[in-house]
Amino acid sequence: MISDPLSVDKAIERLNSMVAADRDALRALVAYRVSCNQALVHHPSVQIQVQDDHTNLVGLLGILNGIFGSGDNGGPLEAVFDDGGTLIGFRRRCG
Repeated sequence: MISDPLSVDKAIERLNSMVAADRDALRALVAYRVSCNQALVHHPSVQIQVQDDHTNLVGLLGILNGIFGSGDNGGPLEAVFDDGGTLIGFRRRCG
């Protein structure tokens, strides 16, 4: 089923329903990173992680924030973990 375009808040609501359905799968997806090329590194909104060895990595949250837009302080979405590393859910990024 294809739905109408999502707002950030609706995306957070859906992501959190997915966390409720399978927390471990969503945690693994959020933690997973893949190498990316320079074109993606220089994309205006995708968030990239640069390793100490200068390897460029991208993950699900970096792509989602690229879709919804990001600025100097990151994108509008963030994953929230408890002190033990358990994924609690997603929320709007403050600041």
